[in-house]
Amino acid sequence: MPEFETQVEKFAIKIIDLHGFRFNEGFSCLIPDDKVYPLNEGLFLWGFNKKRMRFETKIEKFHTASRINRMNEMLGVSETEYKKIYTAIDSYLESLKKLGFTEIGKGVAIFGRKKLFNVTAEAKIFENNVAALKEFEKITINSQIMKFAEKNNYFKAKNKTKSAWDTIFAAAKPKAKPKAKAAPKKKVVAAPKKVVAAPKKVVAAPKKVVAAKVAKKPAATSKRSATLADKFKKMATANKPKTSVKTGSEKQVWAKEVNGLHKTIKTWLNDYSKNGYISFSTSKVKLHDEDVGNYEVNALELDILGGHKIVFQPMEIGFIGAIGRIDVTHIAPDDDGHKHMMLLIKDSKDNLHWKLWKNLNIGNQLAFNKQMLDELLNQWIEF
Repeated sequence: MPEFETQVEKFAIKIIDLHGFRFNEGFSCLIPDDKVYPLNEGLFLWGFNKKRMRFETKIEKFHTASRINRMNEMLGVSETEYKKIYTAIDSYLESLKKLGFTEIGKGVAIFGRKKLFNVTAEAKIFENNVAALKEFEKITINSQIMKFAEKNNYFKAKNKTKSAWDTIFAAAKPKAKPKAKAAPKKKVVAAPKKVVAAPKKVVAAPKKVVAAKVAKKPAATSKRSATLADKFKKMATANKPKTSVKTGSEKQVWAKEVNGLHKTIKTWLNDYSKNGYISFSTSKVKLHDEDVGNYEVNALELDILGGHKIVFQPMEIGFIGAIGRIDVTHIAPDDDGHKHMMLLIKDSKDNLHWKLWKNLNIGNQLAFNKQMLDELLNQWIEF
């Protein structure tokens, strides 16, 4: 039921908020990186796909070169030491499968080892087993991946003695119980006298009721059959496989939109380019997706007077809640720079829009346009 699925969504948000994880739209539960890194980065535990109303893992994020390097930079953990997390990932996935999660995709050979498979679970499957969600919360905060993080002083979950499950589900139960208990007593006590007094009328009525049913039965049956046939036709149409974000055609759409964004940015900054303040360069970025495999897409770099650089680098296709994701990184000569995230979003009318996410507050997730780009440049480049 939609109402239950909405509860599960609130529960997912509460887990992230209560236990100190980070999330972004879509949304994702991340063991967060150190504060010197972008807020949208970390070890990806699970995401909640709002379109499909389901939990999903993305274990391929654990074995990227950038992730391995970042763990080394933050923690001084060697590549060999970090790769021991493979066992923790395997254990984590097995725990989720015991709750009803199922495998998806073609499998990911994490660190070149035996393939592991991402898992997913629709919110509605827990409607008759809400207790499984309580276990899901425990797995999130006590998994082997979490123990790896704690061992390396990377992250420790907050409020382990408190439960998001209690807030969303346990608190709602007592309200429903009193009504269920109070109603039967009044009805059972009040009804007997009427039942005893009414037998004659009840006995007299059957002949008419039976006759009426017999007369109308054929017409009702044919009407129901026709309606059912129509419903099946509609269901068959509605359930035809939809094009995946990760098919070849969608990959082409992604590349086209990225290139289109680059062209638009160059147009917006054309006057600065003519005056020699900004120069543009593009480079191929090699990416990997478990369903698509290896592919290339362009990154755009702005070289700005004074030693500043801004890079628009595609990071992944099929990001949760979006067609794809680009990281916008400002490399400054004198400080750590800045980093934001851009998502390519498809609206209800199938129109595509770029949105800039300054941080994780909903109010700071804005349409990317010329004014927004000017504001960013003005904010980042100080003189």
